[in-house]
Amino acid sequence: MTGPGFSNVFLDQLGHMTCPYWGGVWSCDNLTNMRVNHHHPLAIVVNLAPASQPIGHFIALLLKDGAWQMFDPAGLPVAQSINEHLQRFIDEQPATMPVTCWRQPTIQHSLSDFCAIFCLAFLLARLVHGMSVQEFYQMFIPFPSMANNDIALTFLLHVLRKE
Repeated sequence: MTGPGFSNVFLDQLGHMTCPYWGGVWSCDNLTNMRVNHHHPLAIVVNLAPASQPIGHFIALLLKDGAWQMFDPAGLPVAQSINEHLQRFIDEQPATMPVTCWRQPTIQHSLSDFCAIFCLAFLLARLVHGMSVQEFYQMFIPFPSMANNDIALTFLLHVLRKE
């Protein structure tokens, strides 16, 4: 994310309003402080920047059916998505809970600052609407397009109107 984007606080408020099993927005360096009940779904968004940095790229983590799903709308290489803090969090999870990375196709344009919105849309699609990952991706243009920002935002507005 290169622009002003969305703050952790704003995204956390949206998550609390819309997402069951919301676990909050965490900066990557504070993620290991989170307590996880591995017997219930959990939806969290991780800012890959440390808490000391105001702007970063967001990814989503979803604990569902005994496994973690990681979603990166920008499709960054794993070396960029899984930094040392996120790797430590993953390593602390029980060995019986695999982590699946959903990174393709890349739906976020490189000039977009909507990574947080894409992440919340992914979590809502999976938890509220019961969509498969493939159904979620089918909502979008299958390549990085600024039009995908509108699609993600429209999806979120649809969810908010039902509240």
